[in-house]
Amino acid sequence: MAITDLTPDFRAFWAVAQAQSLLEQRRLWETVYVDRHRDIFDLYFRDYASPDRIERALRRYPEALADIDKVSAVVVQHVLDDTPRLAALLGAEDHVAALHHVVLVGVFDSDAWESTLHGRPTCFFAAERIGSPLARLDPGYAGSCRDGVPVDGCKPDAEWRRGSSMGLGMRDSVA
Repeated sequence: MAITDLTPDFRAFWAVAQAQSLLEQRRLWETVYVDRHRDIFDLYFRDYASPDRIERALRRYPEALADIDKVSAVVVQHVLDDTPRLAALLGAEDHVAALHHVVLVGVFDSDAWESTLHGRPTCFFAAERIGSPLARLDPGYAGSCRDGVPVDGCKPDAEWRRGSSMGLGMRDSVA
């Protein structure tokens, strides 16, 4: 199982971009952040988000920064803790090694989705979109689950555990 957390790269981008003009922020978004993960963002903007929303997102990042860091940490911890347990419950331990999880900061479009990246089943979590309901709560209580992703009020030992390792459900569709 692999976890790729792009939030440190986003933070590096924002440290350089925050005091710049919107036009310069957009240029830095591409050159400092997106170009480093072109494969992930090509998929993101092809199927799950609109590149037309970049400027709107740039205006919203300052209010979301604290939550982005918290969400990233909580998502990574849930993936590490819950994927092996869920795999054991489903008798799918052999599939855990093939799973890939990506935590990124996008443009406030999709919150989480499943896809295939480099031939591997991959679960994507957009830290800016999952946002404050999850981040402000104790990690033992995550928000309401929609498609397995916490947004506003369910316990992780119920639906969140099902959704935190969405890739296990993908094994039949990619095999």
